[in-house]
Amino acid sequence: MRSARAAPVPAALGALLASALLAVSFAIAGVATVTATTVPVAVQFSASVQVLWWIAAAVAVLIRTRSECG
Repeated sequence: MRSARAAPVPAALGALLASALLAVSFAIAGVATVTATTVPVAVQFSASVQVLWWIAAAVAVLIRTRSECG
């Protein structure tokens, strides 16, 4: 008898969950540092993760656009 295996999570759902996790972490960091006059290094580092995310998304859109047009 074969064991029932769950279907793999679609890529779009994985990206959605990752972005929700990033948003929640920014919200927690914002609440935790709301009274601080400077931004902690950990929060600055997490902002760099968001920048890398935007760059990856832009490159993905450019690649998809070029493959559809050319």
